[in-house]
Amino acid sequence: MTVHAPDARAEIDRLEANSKLFRTLVVVFALAAVHYLLREQQLGLAAASAALCVLSFSRYFDQRWKMTELSYASAVIVAATKSADKAAKDDRAPKEGSP
Repeated sequence: MTVHAPDARAEIDRLEANSKLFRTLVVVFALAAVHYLLREQQLGLAAASAALCVLSFSRYFDQRWKMTELSYASAVIVAATKSADKAAKDDRAPKEGSP
């Protein structure tokens, strides 16, 4: 698909990178919440970390969903374009028995 739709591929790669960033932030904020709750006994910081974890997960899920939708849509468009090009090429080819 990279050759047939480089702009779509670039957008998919961007969404994938963003989703990986937010997935990492989910883990970091979850560990921070546990650390602040158990080690530091800081309920406010633990709650803030947990809230940021939830927000990061929401953003991760959103980015992943957009990436999946764009991937499938791009694949369908590329496949449809290939079939239309093939059909047009077949229509232009001389028929057997034609002069």
